[in-house]
Amino acid sequence: MEAHNTTRELPYCEEIAEAAKDGDQPQGLEFVGILVALLSTLISTFCLMWIKRSTEVEKGLPVLPCACFGGSFGKPWRRILVIAMVGNLLSEAFLSTIAYLFAPLSRILPVAGSALIFSGLIASMGLVPGIKEKLSIAEWAALVFTLCAMVGTSLSGPNADNVMAFDDWQAQWARPSVVVHFVVVLVIGLSWLLLVTACTARNPWAVGTLPYMVVSSASSGGLGSWAVLFCKVWMTALQIAVTTGDTRGIHYWVTWFSVGGFALCGPLQLYFMDKALTGGKASFGVPLYFVMIINLTVLLDGHFFRAFDCMDGGRAAAFAVSLACVAAGTCMLAREQQRSTPRVADVPTEGPAVAPAAKPHDASPQSLFSEAPSASPEPGRTRCACDVSARDSSSGEATC
Repeated sequence: MEAHNTTRELPYCEEIAEAAKDGDQPQGLEFVGILVALLSTLISTFCLMWIKRSTEVEKGLPVLPCACFGGSFGKPWRRILVIAMVGNLLSEAFLSTIAYLFAPLSRILPVAGSALIFSGLIASMGLVPGIKEKLSIAEWAALVFTLCAMVGTSLSGPNADNVMAFDDWQAQWARPSVVVHFVVVLVIGLSWLLLVTACTARNPWAVGTLPYMVVSSASSGGLGSWAVLFCKVWMTALQIAVTTGDTRGIHYWVTWFSVGGFALCGPLQLYFMDKALTGGKASFGVPLYFVMIINLTVLLDGHFFRAFDCMDGGRAAAFAVSLACVAAGTCMLAREQQRSTPRVADVPTEGPAVAPAAKPHDASPQSLFSEAPSASPEPGRTRCACDVSARDSSSGEATC
């Protein structure tokens, strides 16, 4: 690992600056890395849209056809979900890796924000069967504003192109703030897991509501950021062993701890991602997930690798303002999501029984392309906006 310690005698911030001058990306080919990163982001967005579709057409089905997932061979299972997750994983594992070979992370990270625009285009054009949503001018403005803010966080945030020597990664766990960061994320994630599984009666938010989606996205993003870091640790140890023959990193306890951490955080991140995309509009759920995972990963990298220590006051202020703008843009999207959600009070309680118009992406579990059939209401009763119960037109009492 001597090759990774050539600037070790320098102060940490000077070490980062020195390493940045000696980047190993091919000069003049950054545009190749940016194009590959765009392709990877587009594929990932399509995969997330299909995961969103899976929450509608495969609702209630086991993830895999085996007993450990509550299923059995020969019975229906969530094929769309599994295929989309594998596609997303392959895109991140191969295309993103290729992109990093040609362009530094500071150029790649802003490209990931384009997923917000991709998700809006895919939803509005109906490129995924069963999902077609008309976005208002306010929604497009919120998506563009949030994208610009995320580019700002990438450009003004911590420089993660070059980090400390691998030998120093293990020592970061001696910092109490790193341990607290991990414990807080893990406790929040496990607590939310209990509320959506074993303790649903104590969960104050129903599935598909805005708070449910936000907490699920935040849990998925927080655990996903640690999964990315853990993956980076053991992949770096493996890369050093293969390229230099130095296997010391493989025997570090932090390497094996990262393997276990990835095995814990990775599946939980995917589980909460599925929950975050349940209900609501695809043009809101997918951007919300990307906002959480990208920004929380930036924050963790800057904290763990001490990149925040090397930021001057002006850059730190710009980063804080950009994060505030990201939060404001997300709130704008959330407001539009709430406005587009029908309320029971909006449905008239008198007059002839009329079934509500079905949303284009409300499909039945039996069909990928068709819309869900709407049962005819009983005489004297009209459908509520929730489309699951009725209101007595004679008494005016709601049974929702």
